[in-house]
Amino acid sequence: MLTAALCSLAVCAVAVALGLPLARKPLAEDEGRWYYFAFFAGRGLRMHGNYHCQGYFNIPLLAAFFYRWAGRLAGRFAVAHSPEVFQYFKIGWYALCAASVSWLALALFGRPWVALAAGLLYAVVQAAPKAMFMLTYAEHFAVLPANGAVVALTAVLRGADPALAAVAGALAGLCVHFKPTGLLLAGALGALTLAGPAPWAGAGWYAAGLAGMLALPLALIPRTGLGARPYLLTTLLEPLRDGLLALAALTGLGRLPGLARLAPGGYVGRLHAATAMSGWQKFRANMLPALDDLRAVPALAVAGLALAGPGAWAQAWLLAGLAALALAAQQLQKNYYTPHFNAVWAPLAVLAALGGWRLAELGREWPVAGALLGAAALWEVVRLGRRLAPAFSRAAALSFGIVHPYVGVLFATARDIGRCIGARAGRGDRLCVWGDQPTIYLYSGCMAFDPQYLFLYSHHADVSEEVWVLWSLREAPPRWFQFFTWKYRDGRDMDYIQDRVGVRYVPECTFSPRDASGAPVRNTEGGVDSFPLYRRDDAHYVKILAERAAAHEALGQWAEARRCYETADGVRPGDEEASLGLAILDAVVRDAMDREAGAAPEAPLAAWARAARRVAAPVLRADVDGPRGRAAALALARAHEAAGRAEAQAALLEGLTAREPEHDRALAALGLLRLGQGNARQALTLLHRAAQADPLSPGALAALGRGLAAVNPADAALARKCFEKALRLMWWHPGAAAGLDALTGGPRARMDVYEALDVFGYVRREDLPEALRPAGEARS
Repeated sequence: MLTAALCSLAVCAVAVALGLPLARKPLAEDEGRWYYFAFFAGRGLRMHGNYHCQGYFNIPLLAAFFYRWAGRLAGRFAVAHSPEVFQYFKIGWYALCAASVSWLALALFGRPWVALAAGLLYAVVQAAPKAMFMLTYAEHFAVLPANGAVVALTAVLRGADPALAAVAGALAGLCVHFKPTGLLLAGALGALTLAGPAPWAGAGWYAAGLAGMLALPLALIPRTGLGARPYLLTTLLEPLRDGLLALAALTGLGRLPGLARLAPGGYVGRLHAATAMSGWQKFRANMLPALDDLRAVPALAVAGLALAGPGAWAQAWLLAGLAALALAAQQLQKNYYTPHFNAVWAPLAVLAALGGWRLAELGREWPVAGALLGAAALWEVVRLGRRLAPAFSRAAALSFGIVHPYVGVLFATARDIGRCIGARAGRGDRLCVWGDQPTIYLYSGCMAFDPQYLFLYSHHADVSEEVWVLWSLREAPPRWFQFFTWKYRDGRDMDYIQDRVGVRYVPECTFSPRDASGAPVRNTEGGVDSFPLYRRDDAHYVKILAERAAAHEALGQWAEARRCYETADGVRPGDEEASLGLAILDAVVRDAMDREAGAAPEAPLAAWARAARRVAAPVLRADVDGPRGRAAALALARAHEAAGRAEAQAALLEGLTAREPEHDRALAALGLLRLGQGNARQALTLLHRAAQADPLSPGALAALGRGLAAVNPADAALARKCFEKALRLMWWHPGAAAGLDALTGGPRARMDVYEALDVFGYVRREDLPEALRPAGEARS
């Protein structure tokens, strides 16, 4: 035990020293997603409550515990910690992974020097830049529980209490939480329990530990919110299905007649569809550089397997089997990026340590061979040292292994952008990063508009699930909008977003990658990237919220209207129109409570109009020309329209347009009034002015469509476009819905619009994963 402890301490110390260059690096793009939960857990995020990811006891949860501990430590010393603190989390975990490799070697061979060498070799592998361990990947983190599971199982196979197999099962279950391919390791170790002295007892305990680790989250997942179903789907059911389909594809079953449906789909299917040559080319580009730097490890591993000897054959072949499992896991997903191979290094390091020990024994027996082997070893040590040394220079802070140097500059640019946004933003501000760079959320301290969409492109040329992304942006537009589309230049800009979200954004500033001297850095195509930042136009957003509230009021949806006004008041505290709208809704509720039992039900709009006249009239008298008076005048105009008082409505609207010539809602209402009075020319002039004043106003668009359809049948196509755009911006707008139905002779065209938008209720509920359903429906 003392030997193991000293060995572990020595390995951890070396691994930490070799890992220190990580502390100077900015977070890479994937790490924004890995650490998002940890960084914002203190703001109400709950695993599988309102935040979903694969597994439960996983990297995000581990990072959250570390971040909380680091926060307490920083608070004790009055030091603020930035997102780069997660680099120390990685350094510490990697040190434990290296120590676990030494535990594995000690458990299998019982030789302290072999254990020490194995751990040190693995620490060197982790430090090699081209091995890409500086990136956070599940394969890198699962090494610790995987080695622990094998150590516990080794003890059971040697006659220890079969109950110890439950520990092995639980640790194998942790591997599944880290990565779906952990199911492959869990199944293989389960089969291995049958080789022990008490096979069925060992298998039973192992199965109990594995099942317990996979079932425990069901007791921890909140009963409200996303719930347990997404956890079960993404952690167990979908990986099992995709793994079996991938296995069928690898074994050729999918090519047999009638079995084409066995081909995997989605992300795994696209990777499997690539040709074998492209896979080999990717392997050469991604893995051969690491194998070239670390060639001594596989060479010694081959020697270890060949020279294991009678007392170590079984252990050596077990390690070879673990290496084969790591390669099989990579082949199941067919992703040839370097980190996906890195689970192979732990068993290779142990085999290499064994091989080095056996060669040292041979060298003692044959001095000449020993001298040659010593010289070769010294040569490799010097060579490897020269490969590792540059990683410790300050110039290597933006170097990320085999990745193009420009990518490191982009990671640093994302850090600078995030810090700049954080200096401008309030604590509760939300942000949308249009592009695959969620580290900006961490550096800015602004939560994402929707944590389900931290990656918008997800390594595809198009935005994944764009309909749902736009839905989330439309329902709750974030305060800040940062474009970071360096990888996919698809032409999507703020005009594109505004036209589909319906809220105006104004330019704040623009960022470009720069070097230490401040000079622009050219991208891989020779140009200079620019990443504009936009700020939401809160005055426009509050106006749109008032339009949404009015549409809900027309339908008698008082709770929804109240939420719109409350949101507006949160965006602009004390907003006159929001305050007045809430007061009117309070009056509507009081009137409903005061109505006599058994009285005939009152139309929603009539009930609202009666309350609006009573509440808004004294406000208008007290502040005719002020902002509260203008809000009251608009509310009274709507109330007069509902009551059919055209002259009173016109007087109020004309007064509003005289004070504010660009008041789109007053212009639209006045235009519709003139249209009803038969003054078509003036009506169209007013309606066009309304749509020009705010092309993103659903009310102005619906009013213009109504005017075009009524005045000139030849403009029916233009009118339809107006109605459809209004419905895309506010799908429940009653005027746009009625106008489109009247124009097309029924609701079919409106249903087509809704289906194109994936409006909830117009697609089948069972076809949609819960995590992808609209916030107002599936996540309530």
